[in-house]
Amino acid sequence: DITERKQAEEKLRENEAKLSALFASMTEMVVLHEVVFDDAGKPVDYRITDCNPAFTNITGIRREDAVGKLATELYDTPHPPYLDEYSQVVITGKPYRYETYFEPMNKHFDISVVSHSKTRFATITTDITAQKELEASLRTQKEELEASNEEIKAMNEELRESMEEAREANKAKSEFLNTMSHELRTPLNGVIGFSEVLKSTELNPDQIEYVNTVLYSAHHLLEIISDILDLSRIEAGKLELRPEKVNLRALIEKTLSLIRNNAHQKGLKLSVDIPDNVPQTIVVDGLRLKQILLNLVSNAVKFTEEGGVYLTVSLVEQQEGQAALRFKVTDTGIGIKEEDQGLIFEPFQQLDMSSTRQYGGTGLGVTITNNLLQKMGSTLKLDSTYGEGSEFSFELVLPCGEESEKPLPDQAKTEEHPYSTPFKNKTILVAEDNQINMRYAVTALSIFSKDIHVIKAKDGKEAYELYLKHQPDLILMDIIMPGIDGYQATRMIRNRDEHIPIVAMTAKASKADKEACLKAGMNDFITKPVTLNQLKETVEKYL
Repeated sequence: DITERKQAEEKLRENEAKLSALFASMTEMVVLHEVVFDDAGKPVDYRITDCNPAFTNITGIRREDAVGKLATELYDTPHPPYLDEYSQVVITGKPYRYETYFEPMNKHFDISVVSHSKTRFATITTDITAQKELEASLRTQKEELEASNEEIKAMNEELRESMEEAREANKAKSEFLNTMSHELRTPLNGVIGFSEVLKSTELNPDQIEYVNTVLYSAHHLLEIISDILDLSRIEAGKLELRPEKVNLRALIEKTLSLIRNNAHQKGLKLSVDIPDNVPQTIVVDGLRLKQILLNLVSNAVKFTEEGGVYLTVSLVEQQEGQAALRFKVTDTGIGIKEEDQGLIFEPFQQLDMSSTRQYGGTGLGVTITNNLLQKMGSTLKLDSTYGEGSEFSFELVLPCGEESEKPLPDQAKTEEHPYSTPFKNKTILVAEDNQINMRYAVTALSIFSKDIHVIKAKDGKEAYELYLKHQPDLILMDIIMPGIDGYQATRMIRNRDEHIPIVAMTAKASKADKEACLKAGMNDFITKPVTLNQLKETVEKYL
């Protein structure tokens, strides 16, 4: 009975058919070999016993031309390639895998070698040219990326160094501007102070006109200094807003009072329109809003020769506790050409830069105004027709209330104070190293009252010693003095006396300077140039 054998043979034929079909359909090049040994059992060559169609497709060698051929015959070489490695696969039974580049075909191959008897082995070859090209491309890209990263690192380092240099330059600029502000305000204190003292004496009409001209010029110079400092603070990001309750109509009236005389001298109409539905009290940085309006209205007056300048405040929308207000300054002046309208928002830019300039100024007013409005959440808009006039406008959304709880610092008293007031048995210590400013302070205090006893100290050390000796009622303290400065002198006095009022009277004008003075123990801070009114109000406040 040979049934089982016949069934096994049939099964074997089926498996061989399947293997043959698989062998023929494989895209990998499969070649069967047998190792040829010499009489001493040393492998000397190998012969191809079979190959699949992929072999012919890849190499171009027909099956009938390959089968039975030795490697030395087929590849025309005296040394069969990879004989040692192939022999080891047969001898040890361990598979072997390698990659090779076949130059005649310009292709890369991955070859796996496996044994299937003690003398026979198979090679399975995969074309990996595309993979190698991709790897090469990726390596190139990686190298390029690494080079780019190095360039970026170098650029970042250069940028960091540039930013550091810019910070240092900006810091140096700010320090320079603060120093220059101090140095300019110090002599201006004498110019403005003694001009006011002179104005309070008996003068003829021509002399009064001369004094007023000096005062106007000095205040104009002070405005330029303030503009440059403001721009420096804005660029350094150190300008901060201080919202407070403000009476809007009083603020606007105070602002226009500073410009009205200039407008009237040019024969211009200067008017303001605030409808009744506009809230009386708003919460805003009043000094900065005043600065914005002053810049816009004074510019309008400057560039208008006939007609008028009109300030309008209108209510856009009001919700619970908040109001959107539109501020508009319109003039009948020279107007601005459309192609030039963007220039005026740039710092130090003016439209009359010829050698025959008709209008003065630094070209900072609009730039500072726009920067202040941006900090307030708004922006400045311009609508202008050349030869007919201009309109600047902006909107602010502000908290509003019924009554103003706190007037602006310069709004508290709008009328001039009489200078002669008795301060009997009062002693004021003035610490000041500049002789002109010392003389101005002594002169001004004597104008207020002949009964004030003034003690003079030229530096912080002498101020402390004279304080101990005389126990004054008020100390007016300069900051920058030789030896012991105003900060140190104040701390020394505060160690003995917590109650005596000490007021900084200094040309250092920044918010940081004021905070430093208050931190040192001073009660108040007034900035040079100090007017007679400012000094009078300070003396009245503390005596």
